[in-house]
Amino acid sequence: MNGLHELGYLWLVRRYSLNVCGLLCQSYATEQSVKRVVREGIVETTHYPVRRYRLEDTWQGQLTFALKREGVNLEVLRAFFRVVDTSEMTAFVAAHPLGTVQKRAWFLYEFLTGRMLAIPDGRGGGYVPLVDGKLQYALPPKDGEPSRRHHVVNNLIGNQVFSPYIRKTADSGKKSCGELKAAAEKLLANYPADLVYRAVRYLYVKETKSSFSLENETPDRRRTEAFVDLLRRMDGSPLDKNTLLGVQNSVVDSRYAQRDWRTDQVYVGETIAPGNEKVHFVAPRPDAIGELMQGWLDCLDRWLGSGEEDSVAMAAAMGFAFVFLHPFDDGNGRVHRYLLHAILARRGFVPRGLIFPVSAVMLKNRLAYDKALESFSSRVMGLVDCSMDDNGELSVLSDTRDFYRAIDYTPVVGYFREVVAETIRTEWKAELDWLDAYDRMRGAMRQIVDMPDKKADQFIRFVLQNGGRLSARKRGLFPELSDGEVSRLEAVVLAARTPTDLENVP
Repeated sequence: MNGLHELGYLWLVRRYSLNVCGLLCQSYATEQSVKRVVREGIVETTHYPVRRYRLEDTWQGQLTFALKREGVNLEVLRAFFRVVDTSEMTAFVAAHPLGTVQKRAWFLYEFLTGRMLAIPDGRGGGYVPLVDGKLQYALPPKDGEPSRRHHVVNNLIGNQVFSPYIRKTADSGKKSCGELKAAAEKLLANYPADLVYRAVRYLYVKETKSSFSLENETPDRRRTEAFVDLLRRMDGSPLDKNTLLGVQNSVVDSRYAQRDWRTDQVYVGETIAPGNEKVHFVAPRPDAIGELMQGWLDCLDRWLGSGEEDSVAMAAAMGFAFVFLHPFDDGNGRVHRYLLHAILARRGFVPRGLIFPVSAVMLKNRLAYDKALESFSSRVMGLVDCSMDDNGELSVLSDTRDFYRAIDYTPVVGYFREVVAETIRTEWKAELDWLDAYDRMRGAMRQIVDMPDKKADQFIRFVLQNGGRLSARKRGLFPELSDGEVSRLEAVVLAARTPTDLENVP
């Protein structure tokens, strides 16, 4: 950039030509007198006044800046530690062994490379958290593991194999988990408990249909009922490999059910013409899936078992990570959305037995959902060297697993917060309002004619479908009603709120 000087991780990436996904957090030194944050799409750029942040043009100064100002980016650090001279790293730590940055760099170097620096175990200074929780999501320090050698508390969300990177930006945290949970509780308090649980029956089916529709699929009755049953039982099921295999088996055609992680290379693409496939996303190679999914499972257990309160961020990162890893040949998207629900349920974000119809919101704004997926897929595609044969079989020509270990999920978390907020604001409220309106309609209708429930349901549906009037063709289905009774019943239906989803008429 003209007039700007790269700082931190961006400096390390450019100086050492590190093969990493495009950075979404970029820092520059500028002649301006105040710090300024600029957001363009999913990239957040911070301009630092050069007078206050003048750095030496060395990796030592830039690494110090990165760990202080940009957090712990494991992807960049892993790539950098492969090329930095071990003796230089040893000298950097040994010069100030009690410094916070040096302790963190020392621990991270040995943690990611498996190589020990020629430095004796730490013998002084207090313990410091590895990750600054003000910069990015991390475990509470009390849930981390202390390292006596480095005097560091490892409070990473995950592990060496898999650990999400989620920066605490204005966008990622503008609707806190606590605020969203309070909004949901406030909404539910406005309705009788029996009405809420009646709504749940329809929401399970609606969520199932929406989840399949996101994959452009219409499930048969067996798969619909199986997915509904999974959603009903999700808060009591362990989130382990067997559960995920069971979910996959339930949501796909039985011929494509799997007993283990995939052994084929998978990708997401579209056919432009016969023999011409446009590839949008390439998942990790099958020889990496076992390692990556075990890291993912260990990370999930670690995060779920911690005192972290932000279940929305947790669901977003781990749910979308699953679809990026793509461990199955088919059904990944539906399992991904199952996980969103399961994690929210496990963390008590919604009362036991209730469900959040997030897939319905995703389906209504498919473009935003696709952009959330592209926040990673568009960046990794430029790094994957692959080829496709005449049979449409894709091969990845190099080991790409490092690109999937520490993805920046900041845009995904911000997106899912908006989905949850919109779900509370519209989908959940609309279903509850419709049932409330329906109850009022039925009560008023009984004062005119005490119709059987099935007959009353038909009358309501036909009137709403015809803009508030019973059509002449449908009028013949109610010969027992007088014209005056029909007019009064129509007025009752019009007086209630119009439902947003006629498929959910009880």
